[in-house]
Amino acid sequence: MFHKLLSYLFPQFCIVCGVEGTIICSVCKAGIVIGGVYACPVCHKENKDGMCCVSCRSVCALEQHIAMVPYHNMEIFPKLIQQWKYEYNQEAGECIKQYVSNFLEDNQVFSIDIIVPVPLHRRRLAERGFNQAEQIARACAKKLCVPLLNILIRTRYTSQQAHLQREDRLKNLEDAFSVSSDIVGKRLLLVDDVFTTGTTLNECAQVLRQAGATSVVGFTVARG
Repeated sequence: MFHKLLSYLFPQFCIVCGVEGTIICSVCKAGIVIGGVYACPVCHKENKDGMCCVSCRSVCALEQHIAMVPYHNMEIFPKLIQQWKYEYNQEAGECIKQYVSNFLEDNQVFSIDIIVPVPLHRRRLAERGFNQAEQIARACAKKLCVPLLNILIRTRYTSQQAHLQREDRLKNLEDAFSVSSDIVGKRLLLVDDVFTTGTTLNECAQVLRQAGATSVVGFTVARG
């Protein structure tokens, strides 16, 4: 009854065509193709598994990066992510998590021991009320039957990366993360919502590798 009342007072409209009913109508949903984005996390050269190129490994702690879709794929996923993160639309979040689950079911691409979400600082977590990376990671953990551990800690309150240029992004994240648990010898899946320059994932991966992880693979919903 409560949800019916909410839908009556605040009707949902398809973010693609605008028809009333749900966040993505069945017609628009049928046109969504999720083939995965597989490219080096540094030079962005496409390859079969998203592995970091040999020539790029000296500047990247990520062994591999895979995204579900390009960020501007029909503008559907940018809109879903924006509505979830900044407009607190939980239906958008549930939609994203379902696509993540479906993608992982169709693409058995990871050999890992632990899933780790990119953390929010406790202040930003209080502001937003949830960590979208952790929710995506939980969908991954459920589908892959791999434990999720919140072992990364954001030790500094930083500016939002989306508002910064590449050089500023690097400075913004210096010494911003620490590890709270023993991960020596573990293979990790590092999860976030969007990969743009890769600065955040790489900084997290460096900290995790320094703490003893044997490999860190990145997974995001979208890649810019």
